[in-house]
Amino acid sequence: MILTFARFRSLVRHVSLPRATVDAPGGRPAVYVARLPSVRVGISGFTARARDEALDLLVAEVRAEPEWRVVVMGDLDGSTDDRALRPLTDRLVSA
Repeated sequence: MILTFARFRSLVRHVSLPRATVDAPGGRPAVYVARLPSVRVGISGFTARARDEALDLLVAEVRAEPEWRVVVMGDLDGSTDDRALRPLTDRLVSA
C-alpha cells in the first residue's frame, strides 16, 4: 500500500484534519485522521461546544469527499452512541 498525502487542513483552534489516499486493492480510499477537542466540565457545567464545532467541520469534509470509500480514524472524544456523533456515525458501514 502507498499512502499519498493530499492535504492538511486546519479546522478550528488547535484542530487539524490530515487527509490522504491509500493505494489499496479495489481503489483508493480517502483516509482522515482527526483529534477533536475534549469535552469539558467547567464552572458553567458540561460543555462540548468546541468538539461539536470541529465535528461539524469533519462531517462536512467527509460528506464532500469525492472518493466513495472513506476511513475516519482518531480520537473523536465520544462513544458510538454519542448523539452529537450521529451525523458521522449514521454513515458507518461495517468493514
